[in-house]
Amino acid sequence: MSVARRFIFSGLVLVACGHTAPTASPPAAIASSPSLVELEPLAEGVWLHRTTHDEIPANGLVVATADDGALLVDTGWSDADGLALLAAVHDRLGRTVTDAIVTHSHDDRVGGVRALVAHGVHIHAGTATAAKMVADGLPAPDDAAASPAARTIGGVDVEIFFPGAGHTRDNVVVWLPATKIVFGGCFVKSPAATDLGNIADAELAAWPASIAAVRARYPQAAIIVPGHGPITGDDPAIDGLARTAALLAAP
Repeated sequence: MSVARRFIFSGLVLVACGHTAPTASPPAAIASSPSLVELEPLAEGVWLHRTTHDEIPANGLVVATADDGALLVDTGWSDADGLALLAAVHDRLGRTVTDAIVTHSHDDRVGGVRALVAHGVHIHAGTATAAKMVADGLPAPDDAAASPAARTIGGVDVEIFFPGAGHTRDNVVVWLPATKIVFGGCFVKSPAATDLGNIADAELAAWPASIAAVRARYPQAAIIVPGHGPITGDDPAIDGLARTAALLAAP
């Protein structure tokens, strides 16, 4: 997919983020950690964010909300990434992150949660992810959303939908009806993917039916965002859901 322009933010992640509510200080070990956040315009009021760990970039979203606020979908790999996301959204977009949705319990989705919570960000997660986060010692989400969960966050309508197991048993997708975007997270592979990636916690037998459930619920989707890699490939007729189904069907 061609992009009009790309914003890159890098540097020390201890940056004032412009929050009006009192915020806790991040752990000292995080305060001096460098990180990199990449932002790409995706649709009106929506940006793709990327954070990278061990040379593996992970996708998420930034969604503009009312009163110069922002909603994150997924939080980066680490507390350093979480802080860098807050700073990048503030410095590059002039917005303050108020809420974040996490799409499953792996590090590339929930790694920045502690840093976000320390800065007053409200966390939303599917019920299974919420339980797993607590079991793993992460802060409990403010909102454990039973699927399908319709939410209005800062004036923006979103839906959190659990289609069934796939990449994990707790993976959800996020629907933005105003821009017709489905954020699939790691449940959806990139059209450029050559394999299914990390399947340590996958339910391979259930995954095809779960893909069909997403397709059936959001037939009007214009953009399907995978958890890793480009959104589009060489063949515009093949989106991430189709590519994931093909990889699952391969011998």
